[in-house]
Amino acid sequence: MSAAPATAAVSFTIQQGKGTLTIEAATLAELVDAAPLTKKELGKKLKLNPRTFDTRRQQPGTLTQDELHALANALGVPYLDIARLIYEQRESERAQEPASE
Repeated sequence: MSAAPATAAVSFTIQQGKGTLTIEAATLAELVDAAPLTKKELGKKLKLNPRTFDTRRQQPGTLTQDELHALANALGVPYLDIARLIYEQRESERAQEPASE
């Protein structure tokens, strides 16, 4: 498996009890892994089985709009920030792909 492409990190601020948690993430997987909720909890909130959730985490281009909104709500972050993270991750992945002839 190849190394993850380098993308600019996006800063997320998540409310956690009375405090806040700031997460710097360059991929959706990094954001999900650093979130205060477990993957199992996030999967339940998105109404996805664990395999499907893991696919969405690794390949964020497969997320539906409803899943993306549910993820933003579950994490307590703006939808557009997650959408921007996924967009930048996908653009970086496309730049890493070999040019077709």
